[in-house]
Amino acid sequence: MEQLGVGVISGIIAGFVTSIVLFLITCVWRYHFIPWIEDRIYQGIRVDGSWSIMDCDDEGESLYSQQETLELEQRASRLSGRLILVPKEREKMKARTLKVEGIIRDRFVIIKCIPATRRDLGYQAFLGEVSGDGTRLRGQASYYHIQDADVQSIAATYAREDGAV
Repeated sequence: MEQLGVGVISGIIAGFVTSIVLFLITCVWRYHFIPWIEDRIYQGIRVDGSWSIMDCDDEGESLYSQQETLELEQRASRLSGRLILVPKEREKMKARTLKVEGIIRDRFVIIKCIPATRRDLGYQAFLGEVSGDGTRLRGQASYYHIQDADVQSIAATYAREDGAV
């Protein structure tokens, strides 16, 4: 009778350990190996890298109240990264970082930006097209303007900082 109890307990432990091992193998397969393979066989345009906003008026002054830097990481057609917003000296806003998620299909980029911390408010959505030799990203951004407390839209052009194609 005692041997039957030991056998049952060892069977339960072996099943539990097997379940954990299979779970870990599945996670590695799904979240590491499959994305790595997809990234290797991806034939589309690459937009990973650092991008800066670049629209200026006739006097060379920026049209924006803050400097935007878009840092993108790309895995096949999926984009992730962050958008860093640094206000100009005369502005009273604080610097903020937004988490970026998006996709690229053909040469079109769709990005959503959400606050990196739950204490911040402000969202942004961007639809753009990679143009020219791959160093320009032009499109429209819709965002929640914190000081005006409304949703606004603006044309936005980003330039790749490293100039690499």
